[in-house]
Amino acid sequence: MSLNLLPDSEYGYVLDRNYNIEYELGNGKRRTFSNILRNVDGTYFWFCSEEEGMDVIRQDKIITMTCIRKSL
Repeated sequence: MSLNLLPDSEYGYVLDRNYNIEYELGNGKRRTFSNILRNVDGTYFWFCSEEEGMDVIRQDKIITMTCIRKSL
């Protein structure tokens, strides 16, 4: 999975939303967490919230990423 966001791009609406994320560790084990997507670059998804802290996950390690609240 790869998503590069440009300022004012059509994909800008994906930021600042809460997601459930399933990702794979280097040893093949899977983990999940929920957090707010704050930034996307060519390699990583950056999640951050006061309650959940910061998570930086390589895009190629994401298995599923589901928006919890879809309405604006």
